[in-house]
Amino acid sequence: MSLGRSANARKTDALAAVGGVIMALDTIWGGMAALGLDLSRVNELLMAISFVLGLPAYMLDLRNGSRIAKWLLTLLVLRWWARCYGTQDLLLCNPLRGSVLLVVSLVLLQLSKLRRQAKPVSPNSH
Repeated sequence: MSLGRSANARKTDALAAVGGVIMALDTIWGGMAALGLDLSRVNELLMAISFVLGLPAYMLDLRNGSRIAKWLLTLLVLRWWARCYGTQDLLLCNPLRGSVLLVVSLVLLQLSKLRRQAKPVSPNSH
């Protein structure tokens, strides 16, 4: 393993670690927000579940070998649906509202996955 490749692997791991810390903060914040919800109502139960699934979804995508973070995208759609369409009057709202940390960690994980699978270019090939 060349020195340049090991430095790239460390950079990739740092991106994934920062994304994991952000998702842990999102999960803790979501857990605190879920404490104030009425869990006997189905829409608020789904919202509470979507608030605390951040870190488990991140860990599933981190361990998954595919190039796309599927679980975080599914969680983003679930959270958007629970926040906007879970009320009596159907409203179309901003999907990023309340999900900024989720999107940031999704981008960091996706960059980490793309860098990990990128092949290093040798200096002699033209």
